[in-house]
Amino acid sequence: MKRYLMMMGSFFLIGYAHLAATPAYSNAVNAGDLLYISGQFPIDPITGRIATGDMQTLTNLTIDQIQHWLHDNGMTMRQVVKTEVYLTDIRDFDMMDAAYTARFNLQYPPARDVIAVSSLSYNSRIMISCIACKSRH
Repeated sequence: MKRYLMMMGSFFLIGYAHLAATPAYSNAVNAGDLLYISGQFPIDPITGRIATGDMQTLTNLTIDQIQHWLHDNGMTMRQVVKTEVYLTDIRDFDMMDAAYTARFNLQYPPARDVIAVSSLSYNSRIMISCIACKSRH
């Protein structure tokens, strides 16, 4: 999956070439010490499309997307300070949480909201957005 970087004022906008960001949307915005990563979806690494499967797999694929954006900006999962997890079925919470807690630093976990919604873009069952801070080590 090809990414692109575009300068817009004092912000860097980063996006996927095949899911090009609209003028009102960017996958990631680097603003000073903070990196804002918009809602990421479980992308199948082979097809480049929204994946299907169990919630643990979908959560891991979604977090993989977050890790790509962090890596592209010289950051790690340890620097994530806040996440928002959106689920279309709150009954998936336990499976999501198992995968989530295995991937984030539990010594210093980020603040987290889990929100149940009726639907998500691309008919995804999960979406995760986050904020990372470069000075957090």
